[in-house]
Amino acid sequence: MNKVLTQIQIFLERTAYYCAYTAIVLLMVYPVERGGFSLEPTQRNALIMILSSIISFLPIFAGRLCDFFGCRKSQLFALGMNLVGFHLLILNAYIASSAHSTSTVFILSMISAILIGLGTGLFYPAAYGKLAQSFHPKYLGIGFAIAIILANIGGFLSAIIKSISIDDCITGIYIAAVLTLINILLTAIPDKSLPTSNQPAHTECTARPFSYRTIILFLLAITLFFIPVSFQTDLMDKYFIDWMPKTDISELIDTSIVSVLPDFSSSAFLGMNLILNAIALVLIIPLTLILSRFKRRTGLLTGMVLFIASLIPLCFIRTNIFSVYAILPLQCGLYLFTIKLLEYLAVNAPANRKATLMGLYKLPIALSGLLSYVPIYNLFFAKRTLTENALMHMDIDTSALSTEQQQHSLSEILDLSDSEQLTQFLWEHHHPWHLWVILGVIGAFSIILVSSYLKRHSELDAHPTN
Repeated sequence: MNKVLTQIQIFLERTAYYCAYTAIVLLMVYPVERGGFSLEPTQRNALIMILSSIISFLPIFAGRLCDFFGCRKSQLFALGMNLVGFHLLILNAYIASSAHSTSTVFILSMISAILIGLGTGLFYPAAYGKLAQSFHPKYLGIGFAIAIILANIGGFLSAIIKSISIDDCITGIYIAAVLTLINILLTAIPDKSLPTSNQPAHTECTARPFSYRTIILFLLAITLFFIPVSFQTDLMDKYFIDWMPKTDISELIDTSIVSVLPDFSSSAFLGMNLILNAIALVLIIPLTLILSRFKRRTGLLTGMVLFIASLIPLCFIRTNIFSVYAILPLQCGLYLFTIKLLEYLAVNAPANRKATLMGLYKLPIALSGLLSYVPIYNLFFAKRTLTENALMHMDIDTSALSTEQQQHSLSEILDLSDSEQLTQFLWEHHHPWHLWVILGVIGAFSIILVSSYLKRHSELDAHPTN
């Protein structure tokens, strides 16, 4: 029963978070007349940076606190902070509509963002630590797979809620607050089968060899792989919109399928990505079951290889729709890798250190995510950047030209009849696909590094039945 309850709690928390995050972004942008806060760009950037930083880095350190105080108590405290943060945002909306100073609105928004960040960052190691405590090592993979599926379903539902409340963004905060309150009531149900503090429980995992140094070095080796993962997550939609032929994309999907989701229907790629991601989630359970028959190292490396191999079509294929369908094995590889990495950490943690290692899972994600603050794609691989570079090589001043004017000028100079021919010219002569070559090389090196490390530290690679 505890396993099911924890999965439901993860689902509710993720749905509430995605609803709230979307609403927060809209509140910051919308003017007061539309129920927003009308914050300045610098204020918006500061809020997003604070919220993202806390969520990224807090779990790394908060996991130990969850083990010390107990995962259930930590969950309750985390959800309580989220609930207070949501109510502060609701109060702030009324303050903004009453023509109070923008400084007051910004200060309350910052406090809300900090509370939501702290609650979200603390909830992750507590909930996943409780999952790691609940499942027998043999079934940890399936447990984490179900958690990942439910978290993604929560994100999908939040998109529907977003489309419904697009003209009343505060509705998303209300929904997040209600879901969080339900989650608190479910979390309050005691479970005497789990440890409530830092007192060690003697299970079969407690006697396993455990070394923080070994785990940290393992995660640092994994960090290299998260670099292409981070770039793929942040840049794939921009890349396809810039470089995929529009005719090829439109043939892949009838955008009316996702017409109920305005934010997805704006791009056929996003609609296809949504569908393929859903298919990958369906496939992840049988794939996890198949790989559970082998050593965890096999499953982890299979996910890594599948992900990196799926980047190959992006390097060489521009007119074939296969490059879009590569998203399916790419997502499957990413899910398998995530599940097996969580499984590695959970099975190697002593019974009273489960949440600690679940929090440390965020270490490579946070370190690789620092690169996302560097606009590498916009600086070197974006279509507008390469268009500007091509004109500069022709000694044409581009400072006074907009992006559209630059593309039009380059098309006229090269005697190109349409934007598709311009895209093909830039693809052949300026090679934007080098981005995926670089990421693929980094990913391949990370696979070799992780494989070598696991061979050297065989204590990390016990068979699932052990």
